[in-house]
Amino acid sequence: MNEALDKQTMSWDNELRSWYKLAVKALAFASPVSIGIESTHFRLLLETSPAGINMNVVMLLIHNMDKRTANEMNVSIENWAQVLQVNSQILHRWNVMTEPTRKKILKEVELMIQPKRIISN
Repeated sequence: MNEALDKQTMSWDNELRSWYKLAVKALAFASPVSIGIESTHFRLLLETSPAGINMNVVMLLIHNMDKRTANEMNVSIENWAQVLQVNSQILHRWNVMTEPTRKKILKEVELMIQPKRIISN
């Protein structure tokens, strides 16, 4: 799944742009270990393209944002609630975008698991 999602991009829109700024700010409180990546890959979380953000990067940033607190991010509880709502909306968008890939991979796995049928004449 990671290989397939590494080839996909979530396109920029106003919501994603504002969320991304906060998601990058939240990286100040993360470490490669806390995110579950190799230290050499941490810089990849900052890479974007004019088209958007890599789908694997989006998921890592979503999870990192969920680990943060209002105090860490230096915002009020009310503002933090709004930030987490946007984070949830980005997650929903990510889930919708990945559903076709998930179904395709599941089908491929099912085909690999099925016992080979012997065709007799």
